[in-house]
Amino acid sequence: MKQYLNKINKNQFKIFAVLACSLGDLFTAFYAIEILRQERFINTYIHTVMKVKGIDAETLNPEFLQGLQGIVYSTASTMLFIFMLWNMINYFCYYREKNFAKKYVYFLCWTSIILTAGIVIEGLASFSWQQLLNIFSIPLYVFVILGHRKFMRQTSEPQNESSLPTPTQE
Repeated sequence: MKQYLNKINKNQFKIFAVLACSLGDLFTAFYAIEILRQERFINTYIHTVMKVKGIDAETLNPEFLQGLQGIVYSTASTMLFIFMLWNMINYFCYYREKNFAKKYVYFLCWTSIILTAGIVIEGLASFSWQQLLNIFSIPLYVFVILGHRKFMRQTSEPQNESSLPTPTQE
């Protein structure tokens, strides 16, 4: 990876970083949507919330539960869309080299590696194409981290000694 980093310039890296992180977001979105489509997942979530609230979900009307499933799916999908939109805004700012976005993308890559590895390990029993996409995203994030260290770190250039003010003698 480091050899490839030596062959590209900063602008090429920034374009790659934005595309790689966007791809990682899409892979995560595919995985999340696949999980949300599983009726078992939404039912477990609804039953857990009902239990916490002291309501026996088994006594509720099945049509009501079906409506709740739709609300949970719509809400989670909307949150996922907002998350992806937020990331796109940060990726644009990263390309423009805004400091807050540099920190955000760097932190996002590290957390994505950790969380994606957890998703992959957890899903080894039921391997799917979404798992393959998640596995593929880990090297992308690693590359962005390495490139970030090379191209995007703020460097405080040492001042030239001749430009430093000299103390005046009395």
